[in-house]
Amino acid sequence: MPFHVMLAKSAPATEDTINMLSGTHYFDLKIDGVRDVIAISKGKVVIQNRNGVDTTNRYPDIVAGCIEQFGTDVQMVLDGEMVVKVDGRPDFKATSQRDRCSEPAKINARSKSMPATFIAFDLLYKDGVDYRNSTYQERKAQLDAALLGTSGVVEPNVGSLDGHKMMALVRQHHLEGVIAKRLDSRYKAGKGSDWLKIKPTFMISCVVTGFTAGEGARSSTFGALSLALYKDGVLTPVGEVGTGFKQNDLLEIQALLAVGHTLVVEVEYQEFTVDGSLRFPVYRGLRSDVLPMDCLYSQTDKIVAVTA
Repeated sequence: MPFHVMLAKSAPATEDTINMLSGTHYFDLKIDGVRDVIAISKGKVVIQNRNGVDTTNRYPDIVAGCIEQFGTDVQMVLDGEMVVKVDGRPDFKATSQRDRCSEPAKINARSKSMPATFIAFDLLYKDGVDYRNSTYQERKAQLDAALLGTSGVVEPNVGSLDGHKMMALVRQHHLEGVIAKRLDSRYKAGKGSDWLKIKPTFMISCVVTGFTAGEGARSSTFGALSLALYKDGVLTPVGEVGTGFKQNDLLEIQALLAVGHTLVVEVEYQEFTVDGSLRFPVYRGLRSDVLPMDCLYSQTDKIVAVTA
């Protein structure tokens, strides 16, 4: 630690894209969680998010579970997504509630009522060997071997060499998408074209710059949140999101806005309109692991979404 994570660029969810990548890429299921790296070293567990922030104290269930699952002799660094499952599926809002919790009493309570799972998709280090300069195919084989025969809080991700099969799975179960990983690629920090994010709809992190007054049932909170992204260093409006909120979301966001918090929210959308606004945005959750300065217009990569 610290390990700086490898990120994916966006690619269109088209038949041509999958055909082009077939044979040279492995298609991992894209998980709707919080990106973390877990380092296990002879009974000690450290959890770090994608910004390099140590979040170990937020996940006592994961710490205890890793020791139980792997013992106290192993040294290993895993890359993956932290999730809280609801009805067997990763739920980002529930995950966000775990990841943003900082009060010890609430952490302990939520670790029991909302247990987390770490879905591992890469192995960076194990027992004295740094695998970051190995190919993805080699790292994947080492990860499978490390998790073989174990069960507990760390689970392997779902994936396949068959991109069409994986995209069919995504559409059938309304999942977020896939990450196509070049088989001969090395693990490189930052965003590059060796990993490609392919999903029928798109997600983006936006800065909240204001809100509109609520009416009717929302008269005590707000109607919509004003959203913006940094473009050439300037915070640029990209529209508003007024759907996807539950009552507890409205109350939580209202309380944070009232004390002047700068919020980053995750929004699902179909595409960008010609005037630079999000089309059909839907609120998905608060993002404590994404900094406002990282909410860049370039996240979009100017890709038009393909719906399932």
